[in-house]
Amino acid sequence: MKSFIHIANVIFLVGLIVFGLFLYFGLKFVTQSDPYTGEYLFIATLFVIWGAFYYFQLRLGSIKGFSLLLCIEVCFLFLWIFVLDSVLFLEYIFE
Repeated sequence: MKSFIHIANVIFLVGLIVFGLFLYFGLKFVTQSDPYTGEYLFIATLFVIWGAFYYFQLRLGSIKGFSLLLCIEVCFLFLWIFVLDSVLFLEYIFE
């Protein structure tokens, strides 16, 4: 079971790296007067969220727990990326 969790998370990580590189590459074409602190932290939080859920999936070790946590992870990342205004939130805290 743990090998399945590793394989699934490595595939998810590759997709997340591609998405993160796409976001980082997109920042190079946008000019703004403020520093990109919030945007860079946003990209970093995607990997922190992935790492936390990966750890929890390994701790549970069952197919039910893996499926449940994977669904929660995808929903949470969807909310963090598309619904919540997370970049402005991070800029407000750290700039």
